Parts: sequence; C-alpha cells; structure tokens
Amino acid sequence: MNVENMMSILRDETIRTWFDLGLFIDRLKEKRDQIATHFTGSYDDFLKALCDGGIAFITFDYSIDGASMEIEKYAKVFRSIIEDLPLHYIGGNFDEKSELLIPAGVKRFQLDE
Repeated sequence: MNVENMMSILRDETIRTWFDLGLFIDRLKEKRDQIATHFTGSYDDFLKALCDGGIAFITFDYSIDGASMEIEKYAKVFRSIIEDLPLHYIGGNFDEKSELLIPAGVKRFQLDE
C-alpha cells in the first residue's frame, strides 16, 4: 500500500467521539500488516510530504501531566529537526495550564465526549 492509499483510507474514517477513535485504533492494530506502507522517493521528498501535512499528537487531556509533557518534548524535537513542521494537537480537553506546554503555532482540535 502506498502513502496516498493509506491517507485516503484515513480521510474516509468518521471519528466524532473518543469511542469512534478507540474502535479505529483497534482496527488498525488488528490489520496492522494490511495497512503497512512505506515512502517511495528521496529523503527530501519525504521531508516535503511531512511538512505539507505535519504530525498530530492525540491524547484525551492536555494539562500539566506526564502525557502532555512527553508530547511537548516530542514536539520540540520535531521542530528542532524541521523548523516549519505543522503540529496538530487533538484532545478531549485543553485546560488553562496546557497553554504553558503547547508550542506557538500548534493547530488544535477538541474532540468532545
């Protein structure tokens, strides 16, 4: 499977709740071999593709906690390697304290439930 096919499959998913997300992750785990993909092209092509879409971090709650702090560390590492990399944070809750950890320019999406 190529990257375009995999992205098409992901775009066709309807995930509106945390339960939907859980079911989707379960399906990914069960069919891991079937959706595996690899990138064809040069390293520069890969970086361009990555910068066009970015990286998303998903957790239920962004606050001052272990998971949020780990995400912040990973986000800093990615931004130190690729300065203009779009970052997306997806969560069920972004509390006031999360502002201390979320880097500038991060796109957020709150998935309520």
